[in-house]
Amino acid sequence: MNNYGKVAKTTSLLVLSAAIAACGGSGGSSSGGNGPGGGDSGGGGGSDGGSVNVVTQMPEDVSGFAVTGNEEALYFTQVKGSPQDGSGLYMVESLSGQPQVEDVDVNVGIGFHDVTDMDPSNMRFISRHENTFFTLFEADGSAGDLENLRSSFLFYADGSEEDHLGNGYRRVMVSPDHLVRTPEMVTNAKKAPQLQPSRQVLHDLNDAGRTCLLDPTDNFNKNWKQICLNHGMTTPPGQLFDMRVFAATLDPQAMKGEGYLAIDDDNVLRFIGRDLQNLGPVLDADTGNPVTDIMEAADLRMRSTEGHQYVVLYIEDRDHPEVWLYETDAAGAGTVKRVTSAEGEPLLMGHNVANVLQIPDDRNVTVMNGETFFLYADVEGDITSSSVNLIRLSGDTWSIATTIEGGAFMGGTATTFLMNAGGHLVMESNEADGGKEVIALLPDGSGRKVMDARGNGVFQLKFDRQPVLGTSANGEWLFYNRFEDKSTGETQWSPVAVALNPATNERLDMAGWTWVGASSNGKGSLDMRHGSETLAQVFMVGPNTELAALQADDPMAGKVNFGALPDGVTAARFNGVGPGPRRLLWAMSNDDDEEDYLCVWSQCTYDVLYLDVRDEGSLQLLTESSSSHLQSPLPKF
Repeated sequence: MNNYGKVAKTTSLLVLSAAIAACGGSGGSSSGGNGPGGGDSGGGGGSDGGSVNVVTQMPEDVSGFAVTGNEEALYFTQVKGSPQDGSGLYMVESLSGQPQVEDVDVNVGIGFHDVTDMDPSNMRFISRHENTFFTLFEADGSAGDLENLRSSFLFYADGSEEDHLGNGYRRVMVSPDHLVRTPEMVTNAKKAPQLQPSRQVLHDLNDAGRTCLLDPTDNFNKNWKQICLNHGMTTPPGQLFDMRVFAATLDPQAMKGEGYLAIDDDNVLRFIGRDLQNLGPVLDADTGNPVTDIMEAADLRMRSTEGHQYVVLYIEDRDHPEVWLYETDAAGAGTVKRVTSAEGEPLLMGHNVANVLQIPDDRNVTVMNGETFFLYADVEGDITSSSVNLIRLSGDTWSIATTIEGGAFMGGTATTFLMNAGGHLVMESNEADGGKEVIALLPDGSGRKVMDARGNGVFQLKFDRQPVLGTSANGEWLFYNRFEDKSTGETQWSPVAVALNPATNERLDMAGWTWVGASSNGKGSLDMRHGSETLAQVFMVGPNTELAALQADDPMAGKVNFGALPDGVTAARFNGVGPGPRRLLWAMSNDDDEEDYLCVWSQCTYDVLYLDVRDEGSLQLLTESSSSHLQSPLPKF
């Protein structure tokens, strides 16, 4: 058992979140006036809603938040000198007081050093780590409404590409009592390379130990192996051949995955059960016939309020791919129904410049009042079209809530974000002269008002492409980063962490600070592909690398200052929105003092830290030493 000591308060460079290393995207606009601003921190006025009340004074410091929440152990990876030096999976035990680090698996395998390799010459980034280590969850609730969302199992591969080097796949139970659990082999596979981005996961929120992962074994996504966590070390992985699997289904009532949607060699849509049995063709709900002649298919990763699944099917005799709604059927393979407008028009999707079906990014999707909204470029125009539609999905019908001119680029959606709070849809937009703004709309597209606007030039302001994707538990506040062009000194862009309440027209601007992550209150919904957890606390980094937290429900009520991050840190983030109040933080130090979290052009080192929002003095360094290999919390810890 080790205790690696408190982090001293040191002065360093401004920390920028890993999520905001890239420039903010451009957006679209419709006309509207700007109201009085808030000095250097920006301002905006609503065309229908009056002026925005901008507060620039920092919240008062408090010693901690009196909150309850998740008490499970926390997990991270640590890399030491060589695979034999204790590199692997570690646990943080904190029930006894000060957090203590315990090793869980220091024999992950020789491939562990490869999947954590961040050598810029190899262009190996964080995705390798994210394709190797998985956190699996359970929850209470029914019909898609979740409570007590909690980590239950860890699943990981050893990264090996050869049988004689492999240690296989393993699972570890997340410890509620903070006692180390022994890793267990999953299936008899020896070779266990990182999983592919096209993998499919059958979740089971009642028993995460029954989760199954389907991973392709070829480059064409036609042949697959299935690894289920409840399969012991003598059970071979399941096998599926000659099927283009494109979606894992989920029964929202049972809160578990039922099977997969796939296209067979005859281009027929089929349903594959959890046991990998072909349960027959999926039928067209209108004609009763099998759906055939499918050239391409994709999971839209959105659900209706009833829990049915939106998919994209490109059928041979149609001009464009179209959106369909898949509904499970206990007696068969299920049905799909074409999603149409009130006039009977299908919802068309397009391809990106690489000729791949274009699925909306997480940052351009939100759910409000049981309906899904997303931003999508006008696919009927050419790639020079600049218009973006705000699409509204309600069951098997769709409509355009509004159209934004200027929000598309090269056939894709460039608008930075779409979120909702306070009964409004909120998005970044562009003005006709190139200036950027944040606007709020009612769900039907009316009531447009400008909430945040700065400058009249494309280089004078940008918004974060990856804001804190979520809404406060009371549904009133959302959070994003704004960057203003100061063009002075070594730093061109000056950050402002923004908390916005579109219902009350309140905005908190904290100049010099940047949002780097958030914790949840353990509640959420299955109808959202991301941000399914409502936010409890939001974290930010400011001048002198000070790390702080605010309450998401009332960001002006108080700020917990945890102190400075380690000397030399240039970027920091949390690995997803996870239950608090205890969290792990990922930190990076860049030798060139650049704001480049991927470290493509320079050598970087990585560390993991611990904090508890109930205690301002809780910030603590966990890793024994910085490493050029990625040391990171597992997802949502």
